[in-house]
Amino acid sequence: MQKLATALTLLLLSVGFSHAQDVEVGLRGGTNYSAFKGDTDVVGQRDISSPFVNQGDISGEFSRVFGVRAGGFLRFGISKSFSVRGEVTYSQKGGELNFTQEQIINETLVRVNNNLNFRYNYLDVPILAEYGFEIYNRFQAHVFTGPSVGFAFTSNLDSKTTTKSINQFGQEQDINLIVEKDFEEPDIESVDVGVVIGGGISYLLKSKNSVFLDVRYNPSFTAFNSGSIADAEQNIELENETITVGVGYSFSL
Repeated sequence: MQKLATALTLLLLSVGFSHAQDVEVGLRGGTNYSAFKGDTDVVGQRDISSPFVNQGDISGEFSRVFGVRAGGFLRFGISKSFSVRGEVTYSQKGGELNFTQEQIINETLVRVNNNLNFRYNYLDVPILAEYGFEIYNRFQAHVFTGPSVGFAFTSNLDSKTTTKSINQFGQEQDINLIVEKDFEEPDIESVDVGVVIGGGISYLLKSKNSVFLDVRYNPSFTAFNSGSIADAEQNIELENETITVGVGYSFSL
């Protein structure tokens, strides 16, 4: 998959450089809405965060997190409608896992909840083939797609554990409980290969520069986890999945 992404990237870049009629430079910033895909159901069934070993009722689910995406790009115009765009972008990805276990202790229901917030920071380099067409006056619509390679440089895990006792009348009370497990900082693979699919709208200013708004979907094809969530009994693989809303500004060189 990495070789295929590299080949497509080199092909698109070569087309852009050799046939460029117009070159634009720009800035783009936005918000990532990230999650994990892959063996998430398997992870949700594993006792990876419970202070009670192999006891009680266990449940867990993943949820999305927000992050920042910001960077710059070069667009090489091939024709009036078609262009190739190369980007270099700082991108925050990750996901959140809420894990709950209930256990009867001394005739009292004890509920333990762990909130694990995984944050991964990447330098993403997508190479996009883009097609644009005028829709009204100075407004133009764009659709684009292409490979993306991410280079991981930091990872972080924030965890929070809360415990409550629940009596027979349904009344809850916070209690102190020693958790037997420590959560290790996640290890991630250094390279993340995926694809970008998206579209947007731009507006051509009187200065011939333009502003734009776009939405993109960026799933990964390679597992990012290298032992932080996976275990020896089951080969659990997780990939990044990101939805981004961004705004930008571009001008011709």
